[in-house]
Amino acid sequence: MSQLALLLDTVEKLYDAHVELLQLADRKKDVLIQGDIKELDRIVQEEMGYFKLLSSLEQKRLQELKFIAMQERIPEQDLTLSRLQILTRNEDEKKRMNHLNNEFPKIYQELKEKNDLNARLLYQSLQFVHHTMQLLYPDPQDVTYQPADAGSYGKQQTSLYDFKA
Repeated sequence: MSQLALLLDTVEKLYDAHVELLQLADRKKDVLIQGDIKELDRIVQEEMGYFKLLSSLEQKRLQELKFIAMQERIPEQDLTLSRLQILTRNEDEKKRMNHLNNEFPKIYQELKEKNDLNARLLYQSLQFVHHTMQLLYPDPQDVTYQPADAGSYGKQQTSLYDFKA
């Protein structure tokens, strides 16, 4: 198997992992709306596993890219999927690269949109919890009445009437 084919396999695995993250983002949205904390925790744990997988695949991709760059005497930053399509003579690899080149930006954009929506849903849920907590456990300073000018006399009044007997 050529180095280019190995790189392509790694990029396809990266793509598949992003598709899985996209599906998790959909599930997370539903769970956030339902308020199911246990399921949300399971989804977050599953996402963490995918993040580790993405990290290792990205390291592998960079190593393979570096090898191809040295082999072809091309700077690494210039090796895009479009450029790699030009380098390969295999039509199947060209089709796979073209597909990935077209689909990756779509997946990234959709994943970003869903993550943004989930972040807003999570923020709203936290605001609701905070508001509920304030209703159940009000701040003691908000409950007691203190006249605005109480500090100007140097002492607080303890009675409604201020007179000496």
